[in-house]
Amino acid sequence: MNEFSLASNSVPLQVATIYTGDIIQGVPVISQLHTQDLEPGRLHRFFFQGVQMGTGQHWYVPVVVAKGVADGKRIALIAGVHGDELNPVRTVQQIMASLDPLTMSGTAIAVYDLSHPAKEYTQRKWLIAQNGGTLVDLNRVWPGDEVGRDAPTRQSGQ
Repeated sequence: MNEFSLASNSVPLQVATIYTGDIIQGVPVISQLHTQDLEPGRLHRFFFQGVQMGTGQHWYVPVVVAKGVADGKRIALIAGVHGDELNPVRTVQQIMASLDPLTMSGTAIAVYDLSHPAKEYTQRKWLIAQNGGTLVDLNRVWPGDEVGRDAPTRQSGQ
């Protein structure tokens, strides 16, 4: 696989995991994940630098990748779209803890707490300050837009 790919406007795009250089609680922060460049046969932990909020701060989303020793299919397990649904997060954590990358083929990617602001308030929707305070259901803005008008729309577009 090539290290670069061409976008429609002929500007080369790097196809690689991009590390921001930040470390949170000993875990590296990334702004892009490309599993091909991860070492096989191990579990990788990251924080994904999510959307920048109105305060100028980013939300950091936990990501765990179990990359098997052999090539194979990839699966993504995403939990935490709704902040009041805690069981899916725990279920995905248990699934990932049960995997042994040394005995598996393929790659399992887990993304936890995708709607972190909603989880902080244990509510289904993400509270934003626009329009005098609006609640946005992250599950209703897919596929999102990286330059969208509000944080949930930008988060789901990343």
